Amino acid sequence: MVGTPEKMKILVTGANGMLSNDVLELPKKHSEFSHLEFFPFTRKELNITDMDALISVVDEIKPQVVFNGAAFTKVDDCETAVGQEQANLVNGSGPVFLGDICREREIKLINISTDYVFPGNGTKPYKEDEETNPINNYGLSKLQGEKNTAFSGCDYLTFRTAWLYGHHGPNFVATMLKLAETHKELRVVNDQMGSPTWTGDLAYGIFKLLMKGESGLYHLTNSGQCTWYDFAVEIFRLYEKDVKVIPVSSDEFKRPAQRPTYSVLDNSAYENDSGYQMPSWQDALKRFKES
Repeated sequence: MVGTPEKMKILVTGANGMLSNDVLELPKKHSEFSHLEFFPFTRKELNITDMDALISVVDEIKPQVVFNGAAFTKVDDCETAVGQEQANLVNGSGPVFLGDICREREIKLINISTDYVFPGNGTKPYKEDEETNPINNYGLSKLQGEKNTAFSGCDYLTFRTAWLYGHHGPNFVATMLKLAETHKELRVVNDQMGSPTWTGDLAYGIFKLLMKGESGLYHLTNSGQCTWYDFAVEIFRLYEKDVKVIPVSSDEFKRPAQRPTYSVLDNSAYENDSGYQMPSWQDALKRFKES
């Protein structure tokens, strides 16, 4: 168990991010996390690649846990030289600095990774120990971050997740609903398979495992799988939008970064160690709408 039941100090980097925002709301929404005391820092307030700044903040707050919500997540931008450099710095090198600081001070580090570390040519959900082989620069930068977190020697939890949406940032659900205001017909790819995951559920799942005192690498998404087309159809059904969705292939939407065809993650290791099963993506979407 990390920290004490009475109080647990948690430093949050990238605090204005979609997932971090839901992490910060955990004590208000779930009584089991009422003992968590968060110290949030946005990217402008704390750069995770600035070692001196990190040391100063960590030594002042003295947290038991650092939740690293800082990330460069613009997948297509990572295919440019400038974007790749930024992704490598934030996603790849940032965990080095955090890991070293956490190891020296016996602080637990929580880091977030992605389904994009896999090549995406599988046919069954990926387990944690399966071979990684990213097909885009974003995936490469996040994989490097995973390795650097482990190599630092700190006590860590790394979570691979996928297809995130939430109330506090750009995402597929928000995009679809925005397009529904001006379109009666939309073409959505139907040959990429994954697990849509609400950041509210992800935040809860992460801290559920943290309270168990576990360490290591875990896969964590809402359960079930679908294509982007399936996801769009369910969004419009749930929000009662009269939009015709036409299934198309990825070839019709050429983008700078290649996307995995199949990147469903296997949550079984997480379920075994946490004793908790993540809700289905359909149930999550319904509760997201109501939240």
